[in-house]
Amino acid sequence: MRYTDYDTNENNQVSRCLTCDNEDIDFDNEAYAFCHICGSPVINKCLNEDECGVNVPANARFCPYCGVKTLFFESGVLSDWKDEQNEINNNSRNSFNLNTDDPIPF
Repeated sequence: MRYTDYDTNENNQVSRCLTCDNEDIDFDNEAYAFCHICGSPVINKCLNEDECGVNVPANARFCPYCGVKTLFFESGVLSDWKDEQNEINNNSRNSFNLNTDDPIPF
Protein backbone atom coordinates (compact mmCIF):
# COMPACT_ATOMS: atom_id res chain seq x y z
CA MET A 1 0.00 0.00 0.00
CA ARG A 2 1.34 3.41 -0.93
CA TYR A 3 -0.21 6.31 0.93
CA THR A 4 -0.47 9.77 -0.60
CA ASP A 5 2.79 11.67 -0.36
CA TYR A 6 3.29 15.39 -0.79
CA ASP A 7 6.16 17.34 -2.34
CA THR A 8 8.35 19.26 0.09
CA ASN A 9 11.29 21.60 -0.36
CA GLU A 10 14.67 21.69 1.41
CA ASN A 11 13.00 23.37 4.42
CA ASN A 12 10.52 20.46 4.66
CA GLN A 13 7.62 22.77 3.68
CA VAL A 14 4.88 21.31 1.50
CA SER A 15 4.56 22.92 -1.93
CA ARG A 16 0.95 23.92 -1.20
CA CYS A 17 -1.25 24.02 1.88
CA LEU A 18 -2.87 20.61 2.29
CA THR A 19 -6.01 22.19 3.76
CA CYS A 20 -6.87 25.20 1.57
CA ASP A 21 -4.55 24.52 -1.43
CA ASN A 22 -2.75 27.86 -1.00
CA GLU A 23 0.43 27.87 -3.11
CA ASP A 24 1.70 31.22 -1.84
CA ILE A 25 4.16 29.80 0.69
CA ASP A 26 7.38 31.66 1.53
CA PHE A 27 9.88 28.96 0.54
CA ASP A 28 12.85 31.27 1.21
CA ASN A 29 11.90 31.49 4.88
CA GLU A 30 12.56 28.27 6.81
CA ALA A 31 10.59 29.65 9.78
CA TYR A 32 7.40 29.84 7.65
CA ALA A 33 5.57 26.95 9.32
CA PHE A 34 1.86 27.80 8.98
CA CYS A 35 -0.38 28.79 6.08
CA HIS A 36 -1.22 32.49 6.25
CA ILE A 37 -4.65 31.82 4.70
CA CYS A 38 -6.13 29.05 6.90
CA GLY A 39 -3.52 28.58 9.66
CA SER A 40 -2.75 24.94 8.87
CA PRO A 41 0.83 23.72 9.32
CA VAL A 42 3.01 23.51 6.21
CA ILE A 43 5.83 21.59 7.94
CA ASN A 44 5.14 18.18 9.47
CA LYS A 45 7.00 17.29 12.64
CA CYS A 46 6.91 14.96 15.62
CA LEU A 47 4.87 16.35 18.51
CA ASN A 48 7.22 14.83 21.11
CA GLU A 49 9.07 18.14 21.54
CA ASP A 50 10.96 17.10 24.71
CA GLU A 51 12.57 13.94 23.37
CA CYS A 52 12.27 14.02 19.59
CA GLY A 53 10.45 16.84 17.74
CA VAL A 54 12.14 16.14 14.40
CA ASN A 55 10.74 17.01 11.00
CA VAL A 56 9.09 13.98 9.40
CA PRO A 57 7.78 13.14 5.91
CA ALA A 58 4.67 15.05 4.86
CA ASN A 59 2.55 11.88 4.82
CA ALA A 60 3.63 10.68 8.30
CA ARG A 61 0.86 10.36 10.84
CA PHE A 62 3.23 9.07 13.51
CA CYS A 63 6.90 9.75 14.07
CA PRO A 64 9.06 6.97 12.61
CA TYR A 65 11.59 7.49 15.42
CA CYS A 66 9.50 7.61 18.60
CA GLY A 67 5.94 6.72 17.52
CA VAL A 68 4.24 9.92 18.74
CA LYS A 69 1.56 11.62 16.60
CA THR A 70 2.70 14.21 14.07
CA LEU A 71 1.54 17.79 13.68
CA PHE A 72 -0.22 17.09 10.35
CA PHE A 73 -2.19 14.20 11.87
CA GLU A 74 -3.04 15.93 15.14
CA SER A 75 -4.23 19.09 13.37
CA GLY A 76 -6.41 17.14 10.92
CA VAL A 77 -4.36 17.89 7.82
CA LEU A 78 -3.95 14.11 7.38
CA SER A 79 -6.86 11.74 7.89
CA ASP A 80 -6.59 8.45 9.74
CA TRP A 81 -4.60 5.92 7.72
CA LYS A 82 -7.57 3.51 7.71
CA ASP A 83 -9.76 6.13 6.05
CA GLU A 84 -7.15 6.77 3.35
CA GLN A 85 -6.64 3.03 2.86
CA ASN A 86 -10.39 2.53 2.36
CA GLU A 87 -10.54 5.43 -0.09
CA ILE A 88 -7.60 4.07 -2.10
CA ASN A 89 -9.12 0.58 -2.16
CA ASN A 90 -12.55 1.91 -3.20
CA ASN A 91 -11.03 4.02 -5.98
CA SER A 92 -9.04 1.08 -7.34
CA ARG A 93 -12.14 -1.13 -7.34
CA ASN A 94 -14.20 1.53 -9.11
CA SER A 95 -11.56 2.03 -11.80
CA PHE A 96 -11.76 -1.68 -12.69
CA ASN A 97 -15.50 -2.15 -12.71
CA LEU A 98 -16.66 -4.89 -15.09
CA ASN A 99 -20.25 -5.04 -16.19
CA THR A 100 -21.13 -8.74 -15.99
CA ASP A 101 -24.02 -8.22 -18.47
CA ASP A 102 -21.59 -7.33 -21.27
CA PRO A 103 -20.52 -10.20 -23.52
CA ILE A 104 -16.88 -11.23 -23.35
CA PRO A 105 -15.16 -9.75 -26.44
CA PHE A 106 -13.20 -12.89 -27.37
